[in-house]
Formats: sequence, C-alpha cells, structure tokens
Amino acid sequence: MRRFGAGAWAGLGLVVLFALLAMVGPLLAPYDPNAQSLAGLLRGPSGAHLLGTDENGCDLLSELLYGARLAAAISGATVLTCLGIGTVVGTIAGYAGGWIDDLLSRLIDVLLAFPGILLNLTVAALMPRTSAAHLVFILSLNGWVGYARVARGQALALREREFVQAARALGASPVRVAAWHIVPNLLSPLIIQASFGFAGIILVEASLSFLGLGPQNAYSWGALLNQGTTYLWRASYLAAVPGVAIAAVVLGFNLLGDGLRDALDPRRVRS
Repeated sequence: MRRFGAGAWAGLGLVVLFALLAMVGPLLAPYDPNAQSLAGLLRGPSGAHLLGTDENGCDLLSELLYGARLAAAISGATVLTCLGIGTVVGTIAGYAGGWIDDLLSRLIDVLLAFPGILLNLTVAALMPRTSAAHLVFILSLNGWVGYARVARGQALALREREFVQAARALGASPVRVAAWHIVPNLLSPLIIQASFGFAGIILVEASLSFLGLGPQNAYSWGALLNQGTTYLWRASYLAAVPGVAIAAVVLGFNLLGDGLRDALDPRRVRS
C-alpha cells in the first residue's frame, strides 16, 4: 500500500476538523443559533460575534457549528445507507449472474441514466415537510447505484478466484461464500467510493436547502448560503462563510478520496 501524499493528508485534516466540529461544535457555540436580536441585525464580525450576525440577529458562528452537525448527520447516514444497499445489490448481481444479474443491472442502468438531482428535487418537492430523515431517504433513492455498480464489477471478478472456488468445493452455501469471501475483498473500492460520496451528498444537501427543499433548519449550510445571497452587497460575509465551509469540506473529502485510491488500488503504479 502506498503512503499518503501531501494532498491526502491535507484532505484528512479537513475531514477530521469537520468531524470534530460536528461532534463538539454545538458545545463550543457561543450562542443559541435560534436566539434572535433585533438590535443586532446584519452586524459584521466583532468581538461579540466573531463571524457576524444574520438577518435575524442570530450569531453566524453558532449557526455554522450547529450546521456542521446537521451536515455530518445527513451525509453520514446517507452514505452508510447507500453503501449497505449498494453492496448487497451489487454482490448479489455479480455473484449470482444469469437473469438475476440482468434484472439488477438493468435497474442500475436506468437509475444511472436518470438525472439524480432531478429525482431528488421531484421527491423533495412532493413532500409537505422535509426533515433530516426525509432527506436521507430522498438522497438514498438513487445514491446506492454507484456503490452497486462497483460491487457488481468486483464480485464478477472475485467469484472466479481460487479461494472462492475452494470455498464452494468445500460445500459452503452461496450466502456464506458471498458474506465471508466476496464482500470483505471488495470493500477497498467501496471505501474509496464512499469518500467521494460524502462530498457529493454534502453538495446535494446544500443545494436542496439553498432551494428551500432541505431540512427546515435556519442553520443548514445551504439555507445560510441562500440567506447570504439576499444581502450579498450589504453583508457579503453571510454568503462567504457557509460557502467557504461547504467548499472546504467537499475539497477535503475529494482529496482524501484521491489519497485512498492511490493507497488502496493495487493496480496503480507504485512510485
């Protein structure tokens, strides 16, 4: 396994910082994110409010820290859900073969061909209220197909390997072969896929919140960004702060994904 490069370490640092802020950020928040102050509307950064206040007088730093937990919860739950569904479906398709593989592969192809963000927007718009749990469901509807495609390709190759053939010859059931010999050996590319998946989910969640279709929380990063565009010329920090936060987290996961791909993919040339 290759060592991480400088970019991968930088990405890991950003991801760890994001995870720490998600876990302890609300404890560090100087104010309640919903505490309004009519006397302090759209105040710039100061000693009392390090990142300023929004249109309701709420402390922007507190909203950002609470928003980190919301973004981490939604992205984490969505990636785990998609990873689980995709691994099961892809493993079944690749290992079973035949008509089962044809049926599941056609389903994957259809969902991959359909614009994902359009499906997310349509389902979110049909819901009278979108909570964090609803958003996880919406993003998981088509989020699993990428993992399933990777798992299927790996399962197709692994089912012909000697250790799998030996397990079959010893009388192991198909379920046992898949669970103990196929899945553990296809996790590396799925972990890489998941690291990029985190970045994609955070972007989609922010996009839906920006359009008013995300969780009904004023401190969602997408909602904060939407609010900031209203006062772009008067208080540019309102859009800059959540925008930089989203960009930093997405960059971190992408850099980490690149590093994991270089380290875990045995087919890449070693340097």
